[in-house]
Amino acid sequence: MFLNHPNIARLYACFHDQHHIYLVSEYATSGNLYDSIKQPKNNRRKGEEAVKLVGQMCEAVRYIHLHHVIHRDIKP
Repeated sequence: MFLNHPNIARLYACFHDQHHIYLVSEYATSGNLYDSIKQPKNNRRKGEEAVKLVGQMCEAVRYIHLHHVIHRDIKP
């Protein structure tokens, strides 16, 4: 399955050995969502950023659903 959306990190390769599964994905330069949420900032700015981030997540989930893909582990 090929998904191409600006709010979805690309998976370039995957492989495994006897003990592990390895995924090679696009590097997220902004870090992860949880770390950005817990950073101390003023409340108004934090709320505005949360609205933007949740909107981007909804766009990505809508996109994958349109391509008959589900995601079982959405969390910040």
